[in-house]
Amino acid sequence: MSHLHLVDGAVPFLWWILGYILTIGILMFAVTKIKKEELSKKIPFVGVISALMLITMSVPLGFLPFHLNLTVLVGILGGPWIGFVAVFIVNLILAMIGHGGITVVGLNTLVIGTEVIAGYFIFKAIIKHIKPITAAAVAVVITLLISTTLMASIVMLTNTGLEYALPHSEEVHESEHDVHDELHEHEELEEQLADIHIFVLSGWGAVIAILLTGIVLEALVTSLIIGFFMKVRPEMIIGNAELRMQN
Repeated sequence: MSHLHLVDGAVPFLWWILGYILTIGILMFAVTKIKKEELSKKIPFVGVISALMLITMSVPLGFLPFHLNLTVLVGILGGPWIGFVAVFIVNLILAMIGHGGITVVGLNTLVIGTEVIAGYFIFKAIIKHIKPITAAAVAVVITLLISTTLMASIVMLTNTGLEYALPHSEEVHESEHDVHDELHEHEELEEQLADIHIFVLSGWGAVIAILLTGIVLEALVTSLIIGFFMKVRPEMIIGNAELRMQN
């Protein structure tokens, strides 16, 4: 759900360069943490999940102006480091097909990669105390709150217009050419908010409703998928050692 829908030129040079530097640093660290035997076992499956993540991140959910990410699911199934690499690849592909600019790939990888890493560790921390399906839902909620806060912080720090960061809002987004032509002619925040509508709400009420609805749907879908894997391949969710302890 958390994804900066920004065209090239919307973010100042210093910020997107910093985003790439931090992303490359984490990617290098991730590569050192991935064992060869782990990679050979999990990369085919994570490739399938990454393809699913690519589809869900590029298609809005009908009249609701957001998309699913499934990043916490990828983190749980593939681990935080393979998951982070997958997120970078997905963001790069999305940028190449016009879903955001190439210059924002680094920042988007940091935001969405946070969901993979935080989701994995939160899930592993609480699964010892509650059921996997519930743990997955809790991990998604906490993780999306963290990533959404990070996304909002980037928008504010880079002085980017609110309308360019909201996901798939047809009422708010202009064409990329129009956005590029008017990057330096942003309206006041109140005017931007007035253009955001969902159901009977507008302004900040609409923004909060969009975010909460997205969080609930992401948590629901992730929990359902985790529940399915717990029935057919539970060791992929909680590991063989934890599975033996539960039995």
